[in-house]
Amino acid sequence: MKARTKILFKINNEVILEESRDLYLNQIDELKNLIAKECDCTFDEVEVERVEMENDISEDIDVSNKGMHFWKSIYMQPIQGVYCILDEGSDEHLDAINNGTIEEYLSFFI
Repeated sequence: MKARTKILFKINNEVILEESRDLYLNQIDELKNLIAKECDCTFDEVEVERVEMENDISEDIDVSNKGMHFWKSIYMQPIQGVYCILDEGSDEHLDAINNGTIEEYLSFFI
């Protein structure tokens, strides 16, 4: 599976827009123009940075207006359900939520 990246549009090191899909160069220029007009700055003041996304659950899961999808080789498959192996409300369940490891206990049904 190829690594997922996101494109950051910044002005003075402040992130103005994050885009999690790949963009063509002309699309990047169009967004830079729109941001420059909206933020009342020049085209050259809008910086573009491409960064690798952290290795978390969002690497395999994406959310769209049609629901959650699991990334497969070429296309996305809709997720039909989610199952957690921990008992809801148990100490283990709450600890996993608090320390950010809950995704290790989730199973997704496609």
